[in-house]
Amino acid sequence: MFLSKLFNKQKTTPVEKNSSEIKENYSVYYKNNPLWTSSINHKKLEETYRNNSTIFRCVHLISECANSMKITTTVAGLQTYLNKNLEDIITHLLVYGNCFLHRDLFLLPINKLSILTTSTNVVIGYKNNEISYDEQEILHLKYCSNPGNNIHSISPIQICVKWVDICNFIQEYVGGMLQNGGKPSGILSHGPIINEKERNSFKEQFKELYKNMTHNGQVVVAEGRFEWKALGIEPEKLHLLDHWTNSVKEIANCFGVPSILLGVTGDATFSNYSHARKHLWEDLIIPFVLNLIEKLQDFFDCEIKVNTQNIEIMNEKIWQKNILTINEKRKLLGYEPIVGGDIL
Repeated sequence: MFLSKLFNKQKTTPVEKNSSEIKENYSVYYKNNPLWTSSINHKKLEETYRNNSTIFRCVHLISECANSMKITTTVAGLQTYLNKNLEDIITHLLVYGNCFLHRDLFLLPINKLSILTTSTNVVIGYKNNEISYDEQEILHLKYCSNPGNNIHSISPIQICVKWVDICNFIQEYVGGMLQNGGKPSGILSHGPIINEKERNSFKEQFKELYKNMTHNGQVVVAEGRFEWKALGIEPEKLHLLDHWTNSVKEIANCFGVPSILLGVTGDATFSNYSHARKHLWEDLIIPFVLNLIEKLQDFFDCEIKVNTQNIEIMNEKIWQKNILTINEKRKLLGYEPIVGGDIL
């Protein structure tokens, strides 16, 4: 059987099977079929993931929860790899929208990978630096289907990019205000005409007083009639907190994560938090992992099971509803069966 030989052979170097076909088509199609288009830049996705706290928390929350679901299969090497690296696979899917897994159980780097296709967009292989791989060696996992591109998927980050820009703008604006002690820009005017020396003197005094928060409480004493006019809109009139909260909610919505789990203020009650946790598991984590496992089963041609015993939400369903017999429940807890326990 194929799987009996799978984990005994050495890791693949350049493709041997169908290598001539790939090399022949490579010179024709490679330049016209890069992995990332102008709208899909892996570096930008990585920077957004690292610099936006909401996206980082969403990705980490989903991948961490999914990785807690223990996986069992008859192939020991595959079982060990998935239990250790499922978090990495899901992180790739959430950040890039795509993940490329080799049969020898290692992920291909997104930033160095190119897909080799025909003129009709049929995948015939992959190229990582100078190493070529046959199409059958690589499992291309996609976050979702992309109607505009049947080869690549899209990432949730790309969907919420406008909200990310709004969130980042508010953070930069507030950061700049804090660096200036919360003082907005403005115009200092004087009634009577003053000479150039006095004007420069007052300008330097205000500049020194205005440049950071360490000068709070200090004043400038000047003669004559001065008038200060602030430029721009005051932060409280911009409703920055409301816009930032809406941005966080929209970003969380793109990932399918209830915003209350991200610490967003509002309806943060114990009941709402409990329902949000159930929603996260039932509507996002479990379907996402089961769909991923199904694709892995087809690719590796083996049965893969997900153990949900350590999931509190699933345990609540088991114990609250009479769907298991007494002995089945005892078995889950590690106890021996009892006489008469094979009833609901």
